[in-house]
Amino acid sequence: MNQHGDVSADDSHPQRPANATGMHQILLALAATVAVAITAAGQSSTTVPEGMPVRVRLLQFISSETSQPGEVVRLEVFEDVVVKNLVVISRHTPVAGSITTAKAYRSLSSHWPWWTRPSLGKLAFTITETRSVDGRVLRLLGPIVGGNQPKKDPSLRWYHEGEVFDAIVVASAAGNSY
Repeated sequence: MNQHGDVSADDSHPQRPANATGMHQILLALAATVAVAITAAGQSSTTVPEGMPVRVRLLQFISSETSQPGEVVRLEVFEDVVVKNLVVISRHTPVAGSITTAKAYRSLSSHWPWWTRPSLGKLAFTITETRSVDGRVLRLLGPIVGGNQPKKDPSLRWYHEGEVFDAIVVASAAGNSY
């Protein structure tokens, strides 16, 4: 109200003191900090259980004709791994793997005896580990033999870039709690 008894627009919303605005900002910041702390605490109770499936994509061509045992195989996580609505392993996370068996196809020459057979190509690799979103090392077992491996020519063995394989979590190097 002004001195004449009229109500002005300024009088209907009294102004806050300057220190009240500062206090409001401090309370908002405190509330945000508490929310982040609660979220982080909730994540710490989530674990990556043993046996959790992880889909892995091959990032290179490998062949029984060119690969050597011990050679590194480049792979990545194909899709996010989620536990209790939290991503515990992110898509595109690098995955370690290596060639375990590589034997090239050998055909028979004309001077070999007729009772011998050609040596068929052999190729095998392992999927060994990846990292969780918080950087913990997770041991993997794979590829899991099953329906995702296509039928191939028995004389040569190969896998193309982009093929997807299944693995499972078998352990965490430093415990698997989050």
